[in-house]
Amino acid sequence: MEAEIPLNEARRLEALRQYQILDTLPDADFDDLTRLAALICKTPIALISLVDGSRQWFKSQVGLDVKETPRELAFCAHAILGNEILEVPNALEDRRFNDNPLVTGPMNIRFYAGTPLTTPDGYNLGTLCAIDKVPRKLLAEQKNALANLGRQVVRQLELRSAYSQLQQQHAFLQAISTSADASILSTKPNGIIMTFSRGSEALTGYSAEEVVGKLSIVALHDPVEIAERAKELSHELLHEVEPGFEVFILNPLEDRPEKRVWTYLRKDGSRVRVMVSVTKVRSPDDSFLGFLAYAEPVE
Repeated sequence: MEAEIPLNEARRLEALRQYQILDTLPDADFDDLTRLAALICKTPIALISLVDGSRQWFKSQVGLDVKETPRELAFCAHAILGNEILEVPNALEDRRFNDNPLVTGPMNIRFYAGTPLTTPDGYNLGTLCAIDKVPRKLLAEQKNALANLGRQVVRQLELRSAYSQLQQQHAFLQAISTSADASILSTKPNGIIMTFSRGSEALTGYSAEEVVGKLSIVALHDPVEIAERAKELSHELLHEVEPGFEVFILNPLEDRPEKRVWTYLRKDGSRVRVMVSVTKVRSPDDSFLGFLAYAEPVE
């Protein structure tokens, strides 16, 4: 019996594709979880199966050589319809599967247990499943362990997705900061310059090689202005603010805008008045990465 199509199928498939996991190479972290599932469930076959539009594709497999099967034959297509482990003790006695070629043919499947791989948004992408060629049932502790491992599979998907987005974001910022004619620079959370645009080089007279990873943004500013700003903030906030990097980032740290006129000290000793906007930079998982500063000369 072919499984019903989930009511949220279009959104589910979009969620699956956003992870960019389909048809990727084997991965040791996923393979470790699959082997552990087989060991805990004491089955010769275990799979991480992702249910695509017309197929189920295996990101990881133990005891099986094929990489995918048609969706209409997939036990996992039934498992993603619910939120609990689907257990089939004996497929020959289950009307959903007793005439399935995976049961009646050479694979000779009898036992199946699959836990849905549910994203934080509630989409079931596929399953972590254990399969045997003889009828059986899992113990309660085996079911709990399989469900826990399934959650670990989803966490691996989330980590890889966040890392991929972070790489794309970094590449985008790098491209902007290194090629832009505007003065754009980024810093680590401690103020050390990470990227320095072509416009920043032209404005300050420093090359990127001279400042990236070596200088704090503080080195570009008039220390007298920094001290004055520290006094202003100390009065506003009713606590002592040291004259240093903190004066630039107290507002951005609280997601408040920071835009004011400063004096940049050029490499040749000359000075230029600039309007500087500072914003906080976050990663896709909302962790704090550092700061981005945009500067333009003012009359």
